[in-house]
Amino acid sequence: MSVRLAHTAVSNPRLAAQPPLLVLHGLFGMARNWRSVAKALARNHSPIICADLRNHGDSPHHQDMSVAAMVGDVRQFIEQQLDATPVHLLGHSLGGKVAMRTALLHPQLVRSLIVVDASPQPSGSKPGWFRSIMELMLSLDLSRPPDPSLAGTKKAYSEFLTAEVPEKAIREFLLTNLMEEPDCPGKFRWRINLPALLTHIEQLMGCELNSCQAVYDGPTVFIGGSKSPYIDPKDASILRLFPRSEIVFVEGAGHWVHADRPVEFCSKVTQFLRNCSQTAAAPGGS
Repeated sequence: MSVRLAHTAVSNPRLAAQPPLLVLHGLFGMARNWRSVAKALARNHSPIICADLRNHGDSPHHQDMSVAAMVGDVRQFIEQQLDATPVHLLGHSLGGKVAMRTALLHPQLVRSLIVVDASPQPSGSKPGWFRSIMELMLSLDLSRPPDPSLAGTKKAYSEFLTAEVPEKAIREFLLTNLMEEPDCPGKFRWRINLPALLTHIEQLMGCELNSCQAVYDGPTVFIGGSKSPYIDPKDASILRLFPRSEIVFVEGAGHWVHADRPVEFCSKVTQFLRNCSQTAAAPGGS
């Protein structure tokens, strides 16, 4: 069963309306994490729509966290919220997996595809590490927070997670999912559906598209971080599944390409969208 995805939109009134750019975040992420990038991209393209995947952000929780279910959500979103207008579809990490499968199964809804630090291959990440982190997060007793303020509670929980997650930036990213109940100050809960993610983590990490018989022949770009191992330029499945694809890397960026090098990342996305527009406008363009 599909769920109705929460979303935010950024428009530029100085630009004529263009086909929407729909952004899908990664595991543990949410639409609001892309707010600054969306604003930067909207200087040259409008509108930019950032959606929360199911069990993330402000979207509904559901026990089914399969990639197939998420593809169904995206399809429904484009058909119902965007009147089936074909979109430029951008997905990062897990969102990239969802975006690729959406393009392969529903090409009539995808004008072009931007895959950020993901590939048709299994992610290569160890499910056990993610499982340990989520079990730690679930072990926190939110009914007895260490501090009455959200900031103080996040600080205490960050220290608790340090042994398993030594990188401060990753701890802060995970804890963006801790929120205070709007009508109950001092009461906290997780935005993400940790039990559902735990149930599906092996499937999500092992998701691959090699067995897919479909081909998406729209314009496609894979954008990787030069310090990240997730995109292999020698991966033959990329050209087999996405014959009009190119692969580019952002120098100095890791897995969170858009956060590590936002200016360079936005430049590559903007240039790709511009090329798509020029191709569509040319005689015989698609």
